[in-house]
Amino acid sequence: MTDPGLALQGAIVGALKRDGVVRSWLGDRVFDRAPATAAFPHAEIAEVQVVDDGADGLEGAAEVFVTLDVWTRPADGSGKRDCEIIAGAIRDRLHLARLVLADDLDPAEIMHRDSRVFLDADGITGHGVLVFRALVDPAT
Repeated sequence: MTDPGLALQGAIVGALKRDGVVRSWLGDRVFDRAPATAAFPHAEIAEVQVVDDGADGLEGAAEVFVTLDVWTRPADGSGKRDCEIIAGAIRDRLHLARLVLADDLDPAEIMHRDSRVFLDADGITGHGVLVFRALVDPAT
C-alpha cells in the first residue's frame, strides 16, 4: 500500500503549485524539502506524522499531520507581513480541500489545525508554521 504520509505530501505540494494565489507569491518554490539555495519566499513540508487509525476496523487507515514552513525575507523588511499573507493563502487553499492521493487510497479531506507566524532570530526572516490534519483510508 502507498505510504499515506508520502501520498498526502505529494498531493499538498501539487495543489499549492497549481493554486493561482499561492503561485503569485511563491512561483514553483513549494518543496518537500527546500534546497539550501532556495530563493525567498518559499514553502516546504517540514514534518509528516502518520498515526495508525485502524481502530475503526479499517485496516491501513491513518491520521496524518503535516507541518508546512513558509519562509520570507523581502528587502523592505516586511517579512512577517508577507509571511502572514502567504500562510493565509496556503490555509485558504488547503483547508477542507479534497486531495486525490493514490490509486490504492481514497481521496482525503485535509483540515487546517494551527498557524503561527513570527520573525526568526535574525529579525528579518518571516517564518510561518502551518499544521494540517487529514484522515487517509485505503481505497474502497
